[in-house]
Formats: sequence, C-alpha cells, structure tokens
Amino acid sequence: MPDGAIIFVSETSTKDNPKATQDLFIYKNGQVKRLTQLDSWIELATISGDGKFIIFSKRSDKKTYDWTDWLMNSDGTGLNEINIPLEELKK
Repeated sequence: MPDGAIIFVSETSTKDNPKATQDLFIYKNGQVKRLTQLDSWIELATISGDGKFIIFSKRSDKKTYDWTDWLMNSDGTGLNEINIPLEELKK
C-alpha cells in the first residue's frame, strides 16, 4: 500500500475443522489486524492504486467454485458484494 502497510490473505480454519477458510489481514505499524471474518475462502485480492479499496473474490469453501466478488475499504469497513443485475448486463 502507499503508506507501507501490507494486505495479505491467511488461512483461518482450525485443524479440526473440515472446512478450509481464509481471511484478509493488514499489517501496519508493527500490528496485524483482521479485516474479514466471512467463514469462506478468499482469493484474488487486489488493492486500488491509491490504497483506499480492496476488491476480492470469495468462495464458500476451498473445494467449491461458487465465487462472489466483494469490495471494501482498506480499513475493513464498508464491505459490499459486487452484484450487477442481469438486466444491466444486457444493455
């Protein structure tokens, strides 16, 4: 990020849980803060050039391919699913 912070994805599932999950974290000023708690598998995370937004894809589990796309502020607030209505795609 422009301010030197690092956004990263890390596995958060426990060893005794059969469902594999990952969440987004930020490392800034020597501290780690968890940004998401979605009980899902996060991948393809990208941060905007100005460092204000994170866009990522998530699946319900590591072994499934039912992904959705999400956008949030880089501080973990403002989480929203990117959902384009089908009728808008037809225009």
